[in-house]
Amino acid sequence: MFKLQSKTFDVIQVQKVLNYLEQMGLSQFYHNSYLNSIIRIIYVEIIPIIEIHLQNQLMNFSFLSSSKLREIIVNPSSIDKNLICAICQSLVWDPKECSQCQNYFCSECINNTLKQTKRCPIRCPNKMKLNAPHRLLRTQMYELQVKCVNTGCPKQMQLQNLESHMKQCEYVETRCPYPDCLFQDSLIRIELHKASCQHRTRNCEKCLVTYKVKDSHDCLDIVIKKLKKQEDTINELLRRVDYLESQL
Repeated sequence: MFKLQSKTFDVIQVQKVLNYLEQMGLSQFYHNSYLNSIIRIIYVEIIPIIEIHLQNQLMNFSFLSSSKLREIIVNPSSIDKNLICAICQSLVWDPKECSQCQNYFCSECINNTLKQTKRCPIRCPNKMKLNAPHRLLRTQMYELQVKCVNTGCPKQMQLQNLESHMKQCEYVETRCPYPDCLFQDSLIRIELHKASCQHRTRNCEKCLVTYKVKDSHDCLDIVIKKLKKQEDTINELLRRVDYLESQL
């Protein structure tokens, strides 16, 4: 949500307004001062904020490699041709747009190409200039249907919801929380493992000691050890008292 002049705008709502303005060709009504003010606010003040917001969203997918993303697309054959890199012919990743032909390229693909030549691989006449992708392309990418990256998880969702899903996915690989246990598995299996983990601990209500279930526990033995430790402490204190008295 964005606040502007005491009003709140939702990103999706603003995009709908922009699409409507473009479809209806309302730019011809610029002579209307009120409408002109609205359009100016949208294009001059709101769009830059949206662009920054969407760019930050793209950065949130940095945990995904291009190859991994292509693996989790639910229906690769349904990908819009605008989302295909003109070089590798796969789903475009971290896209860049040629300012002349408006084709999209993966950043890695086009950067490798530009090391060899400064010309567009589609043979545009002028020196190549790269632009950030149009917001509609990013919207298309966010709406791609993908599978969870965690093995065993049956969930499917839009790409824009993947990161939030991963934060709570029961199939994310994690480590057993008990100290010294090296077992790793999905979160859902870790919960099952914890019930039988030999490194899990218990609290003895009698002697108030925490111990591992794999270790033998004898309350009497624990009490004797505690008494012995206290006895050693008392003896040490008595020795210090004797020493201090001898110095008087």
